[in-house]
Amino acid sequence: MRNHGVFALYPLVPVTVSFILGLMAGSLLLPFVALYVWLAVTCLSLLACLVAVRHPFGQSMAILVLFFMFGGLSMTVADRRTEVHLPDEPSVYESVVASDPVERGRILRFEAIITSGDLRGKRVMVSLLKDTVDCHYRALSVNTGFVFSSRLEPLSNYPGSRFDYASYLKRSGVSATAFVYYRDWYSASIDMSGISLFQRARLAFLRYRHSLLSAYRHFGLDGQTFAVIAAMTLGYKSELSADIRNVYSITGVSHVLALSGMHLGIIYMFLSMLTLSRRPSLLREILLVMAVWSYVFLAGMPLSLIRAATMITVYSIMSLSGRGRMSLNVLAFTALLMLFINPLSIYDAGFQLSFVSVAGILILCPRISGVLPAEFRLSHPVVAGVWNLFVVSFVAQLATAPLVAYYFGRLPLVSLLANIVAVPALTFILYASILMTAFISFPSVCGFFALILSFVTSTLNTILSFLSSLPFASVSGIELNEVQVCAAYVMIVSLLSAVRILFTRRRHIVVD
Repeated sequence: MRNHGVFALYPLVPVTVSFILGLMAGSLLLPFVALYVWLAVTCLSLLACLVAVRHPFGQSMAILVLFFMFGGLSMTVADRRTEVHLPDEPSVYESVVASDPVERGRILRFEAIITSGDLRGKRVMVSLLKDTVDCHYRALSVNTGFVFSSRLEPLSNYPGSRFDYASYLKRSGVSATAFVYYRDWYSASIDMSGISLFQRARLAFLRYRHSLLSAYRHFGLDGQTFAVIAAMTLGYKSELSADIRNVYSITGVSHVLALSGMHLGIIYMFLSMLTLSRRPSLLREILLVMAVWSYVFLAGMPLSLIRAATMITVYSIMSLSGRGRMSLNVLAFTALLMLFINPLSIYDAGFQLSFVSVAGILILCPRISGVLPAEFRLSHPVVAGVWNLFVVSFVAQLATAPLVAYYFGRLPLVSLLANIVAVPALTFILYASILMTAFISFPSVCGFFALILSFVTSTLNTILSFLSSLPFASVSGIELNEVQVCAAYVMIVSLLSAVRILFTRRRHIVVD
């Protein structure tokens, strides 16, 4: 009997779902199930797959069980990998600053990578007490050698806070925290041969990002205009004020400040237009993929950009084979690959929002966009473009609404209108920033682009501030638990299924 349905069209989807369920089970059972147990049942599942080779249905079920068990094994291994033995006494550590230092009152907070000793290669979240007299801390920046004396502490949460800060640091690859007094450190030249080539490359890209940010300031960008442009183009959000963050959050366009697949898609389209040939070729796709991943490194490698870059890489490979259509299979493969590399990403809010929004767009957008007849879309391209933007924004907001309410306790109500303004502005800002960077050797040209960028960004901030001041801009104070989030998604899927059934019946009645 032939296999029909969604599992035949998208075989990687059930496999990825099984792997994700296994990761969640492994996380819940960490205190109770040992590593060797997961390894044993995974081997038995693999044996069952081989035995059931002549029974397609049974083998399919065995494969799903195999990936479930492999998910539990991967989560257990990932948890073991994050375990670090920390010295009981204060010690002196040689390290290098690995993130842009952020000032929080009298504290300067940043990540540092230890470059020598038993803990070399481990990342530490440093809280440095600032010296307010000599202000030596101002000399610290990415790639600066940092020698400090402190007692490394295991990851823990802030007392009274609902945010699981320890898990956030653990997912980010941080192994410990350290509080450093202003007298217990100094900057020095550090031998970085003890850390990996990957870490050194990332630090080099972050250092180059720092030089681009300095160029932004040099050409006249300042204040919250600079902060927004730096966030949108380079992922530097340290100088965003609480007010501007709140404005973008209330209007539901915070995603334009956090680098995501939208940003990378816009940049990929821009680079594609610069190529002389529109037809896929090996050299063209290699150059595009290299440029995309360079940008990911430059932005500090957030999970959302890694997801988008992985999807673009898979898309480029498929386009060379004549299969250029993005699908749920590509999304599922991307999720499977990223979760295999870092199983702890499954609990990252950005990871969840990113994949849920893309899945919603892939599933719903073609159906909703088809409401407008093809002839009308061809004869009215401007209207079709606005309609497509509206549909994509609506679907993304609908798909992520339960998660947004769960993580942020707020549900924006003006997000559709705000996105119609913010997305074109983001596109223009990205393109203008790329051109400004390309002409960085010509100060007058860069000054012209900086002037335009400042005007567009200021106008965007003004419009969003107005929308956020409306009495119905958002609903706040929402508190959901995990069960309620799942129930919300069941309700959304049920309503969409009911609408589809009613629409299909009505269309059949009209045809008859």
